[in-house]
Amino acid sequence: MAERTLQVENRIRNGEAVIASGQTHRDLIAPLASARLEGLSASAASKLIDVLCGLLERAGEALGAAEDRQVAELADDVVPRAARDAHAAVLIARYTSARDRVGNTLGAEGLRRYGVESPATRTPRALVSQTENAVKLLRNDAVDLDDGIGPSVSTKKIAGSLTEAVTPLAEVLEALRIEERENEASMTARDRAIDEWTLVYQGVASMLSGLYGLAGRPDLAERIRPTVRRATGLDQPEPAPVPSGGGESGTDTGADPGGAG
Repeated sequence: MAERTLQVENRIRNGEAVIASGQTHRDLIAPLASARLEGLSASAASKLIDVLCGLLERAGEALGAAEDRQVAELADDVVPRAARDAHAAVLIARYTSARDRVGNTLGAEGLRRYGVESPATRTPRALVSQTENAVKLLRNDAVDLDDGIGPSVSTKKIAGSLTEAVTPLAEVLEALRIEERENEASMTARDRAIDEWTLVYQGVASMLSGLYGLAGRPDLAERIRPTVRRATGLDQPEPAPVPSGGGESGTDTGADPGGAG
């Protein structure tokens, strides 16, 4: 089962850690930051934290949705790619058989005459082109091939056998070409979502860590401060500390914001 890339998943987790921090510590931080910021009430600081958390939450949801669409597009390629390989194997076998029959009967001149002087290429798109060229020559310059071993066979019949094998390969290659365009579109959308998330994450995490610092809580600020590694998903969020006693440290509300060092 296809899954999100680790770096995208880490980005989302880092954003969620910032949101959880803001929601958890809002009532502690808002009045302390307000005391530092003249003209900004505690309720306004609380509202600002909510707005910032909501902005980052929406960016994370958009990134997750874009990544899921990209993952789904990649998963869609699995079946047609398997079909492509299977059809290519059948066509290579038939092309090789046809080439052997022409070579055994007409020699090197016959191989050139019907465009089969080269062995079957292993590249599917080139194989289709190679075979379609041979089919055209085998039909337009039809003769009966008699190698003196088996019954004679018309080059038209050989062309028909090759057409029967090349058609499904050409069809699945066209389907894959469409899938490739869709993959490119979903990847572009995912990359744009990453860019938007990065901008929002860095802004929100910076603002919240700044408020934490103004509130005299550099310890909380450090845990959510945006870094390059967090923004690019190379690092996961730090685990939240285990609270001692009664959960969120309400005892810290008595800290003097003016005396924070």
